[in-house]
Amino acid sequence: MKNKMKINFGLGIIFILFLISIGGANAISGSFTTPKTNTNITISPYTLNANFTPDIGFYIANVTFRYSTDDTSYTLINATVSNSSTGQTAFNTSWDWSAIANGAYYINATAIEDNATNITGAENTTSVQVNTVGLDNTPPTINTVTYTNSIQVGKSQIFTVNSSDIGFINGVATCNINIINNGVTQASTISLSHVSLNKFTGSTTVGQGLMEFTVTCTDNHNFVTISPMYKYATFQIGRSNYHQTYSTVTQTPQNNNRGAINHNNIIEEIFGNIWYTIKHIISMF
Repeated sequence: MKNKMKINFGLGIIFILFLISIGGANAISGSFTTPKTNTNITISPYTLNANFTPDIGFYIANVTFRYSTDDTSYTLINATVSNSSTGQTAFNTSWDWSAIANGAYYINATAIEDNATNITGAENTTSVQVNTVGLDNTPPTINTVTYTNSIQVGKSQIFTVNSSDIGFINGVATCNINIINNGVTQASTISLSHVSLNKFTGSTTVGQGLMEFTVTCTDNHNFVTISPMYKYATFQIGRSNYHQTYSTVTQTPQNNNRGAINHNNIIEEIFGNIWYTIKHIISMF
C-alpha cells in the first residue's frame, strides 16, 4: 500500500512539473527574414517575413505585425495573420507604407502558440523586432549652393553644397557639379567631397567665358535631384569686358540669380585695365 502511494505521489509530482514546464516557460523562438536591422526600404508595398518555432507539443496559432517610430507606441500592420496549418512556421504580410512619412521605424512581430491538448494557460507569446528600418521613396533636397559669382580666369572656383534627405542612414550619398561653358556641356563632372552629414565641397580651375552649372545629388537609395541652372562670369585682368565683380554668394534652388555687386572688388580690375593701357601707350613709341 505504501509503495503504491509512493508511486502515485511520484507520478503526480512528474505531472505537475510537466504542466509547469508547458505553461510557465516561453520556448517560442523567432526572427525576421525580411527586413533586417538597418534595411532601407524604398518600395511600397513591402513584404514582411517572420519565422517562429513553437515549443514541443505546440504550434504557432497566429502572428501580428506592427510598426513604431519610438519603440513605445505601435500601430497595427494589416490584420493578424492566422496559420493555415498546425505545422506552419513562416508568416508574412504585405505592408503598404505609401501614406507613411519617410524616416526610421521599428518593426515588431508577435506570435501566439497553442497546444494540441488544450491545457488552459499553457499558451505562450513571444515577439521579435527589427531595430530599425528606413522608409524612403523621395529624392534628396538641395538646400543651398555657395560659389563665387564672378571670378578671374585661372583662379580656383570653390563650390559648397548643403543637401539633406529625409530618409534613413546618412541620407545623401553624392553631390556633383556639372559645368556648362558658353553653352557647351563639359565632358567631366566635379565630384564633391562629403565633408559632413549634409555638406559637400569641391573646386575647379576657372576657364574663360560665361559659366553655367547644375548640381546633382543622389541619396543612398539612388533617388536623384538636379538643381536649376546657376551662372557665374569670368574675367581676365586688363582684358576684361566686365566692369563689375561679384562676391561669394549662397543661393537656393529657388533664388539662383547672380547676386549683389561687391564694389570693393572692382579696384583689382581697374588697376589691371590701367596697367594694360600704359603698356599699350609704351608700345606705340
